[in-house]
Amino acid sequence: MSEAKNQGTKTQAPKTQETKTQAVTFSKARILKSRAFANRRDLLTALLEDRDYTIDEVNLIMDNFLKTKGVK
Repeated sequence: MSEAKNQGTKTQAPKTQETKTQAVTFSKARILKSRAFANRRDLLTALLEDRDYTIDEVNLIMDNFLKTKGVK
């Protein structure tokens, strides 16, 4: 009887590490081939380096360039 009672009172220690989700990244070539960036392909060819990017990074790079150059 005391064994069942002890099992019911056990508590789990809180997790000390948060679960980190990795953002999905794409290569420069993959981004340039995507339909989402088809209208900005020339710009991205010049701006992006040969590494992996998240979609948010690509949008941020484009936005920063367009804002600093005054392009609408």
